[in-house]
Amino acid sequence: MSKDLKQQKLEDLYYKYLYERQRSPEELTQEEFVQLLIVFPALLVLKADGHVDTTELLYLNKLVRHLVTSQGIENKEDLFREELRHLLWNSTYWRMPFLRILRFFVSEKKVLEALMDWMISAASASSGDIVQNILYKAAQSQGVTTEAPKFISEVEIQEIKNILDYLGVLDTPEVRLLLNQLEE
Repeated sequence: MSKDLKQQKLEDLYYKYLYERQRSPEELTQEEFVQLLIVFPALLVLKADGHVDTTELLYLNKLVRHLVTSQGIENKEDLFREELRHLLWNSTYWRMPFLRILRFFVSEKKVLEALMDWMISAASASSGDIVQNILYKAAQSQGVTTEAPKFISEVEIQEIKNILDYLGVLDTPEVRLLLNQLEE
């Protein structure tokens, strides 16, 4: 796809997002919107198990702080927190438009690495499979030895795979290597 067409599709989604959120380009620049776009798959991983727990909300706050600090826009921390929460709670609505655009940009190694880092970080922030964690703690309290639960749940791993498959990068060697490490 030509660079001009990619840029046009990105701008179309950007202006749709601004319209939906009743924001001006001065409030949220296109470059800042791209940061939201790249982080969005991590939000999908946070919601993969059907709920967002306290640990995951704390992770979201750390993610916001990291984003604004790394971009030198600390004055926009509240805006980014508000936008990421909006995207988290409305992820079903934004899922396909955001992932469609990401398909055009994921061929850039830097974008793919950032996506993978954010998704794995989000999965690690959760408490894994909550039911398995409860059963494990109950078994431990009764002196029964069982295998410790994974801190990245199967549901989260599957969501990461689904996202990467949709983006067309699931079967690339570097992605396969990383996923194999997660599944061990």
